Amino acid sequence: MKNTFDLLMISILASLGFHCKSERGMDQGSADTEKMIRAVADGVLKDATFQFIDQKSGKRFASPKQAPLEAQLRPASAYTDWRY
Repeated sequence: MKNTFDLLMISILASLGFHCKSERGMDQGSADTEKMIRAVADGVLKDATFQFIDQKSGKRFASPKQAPLEAQLRPASAYTDWRY
């Protein structure tokens, strides 16, 4: 489910991005596209957290340094779980 959401968000952002123009004089369509992209980006920034969750205990940590050595950490937000 998480991967489906991530793929959907990437598809939406990519689709909207293809409609943006890099010219200085933007027509109304490009201005609307920019507003949509900014709205999506604002939502991502609002919902994102940079905390970590221990998969065993469920405890949250602001930094991996705060977690015990045996903790199995994962990012709390899908937005910060980047994989290459």
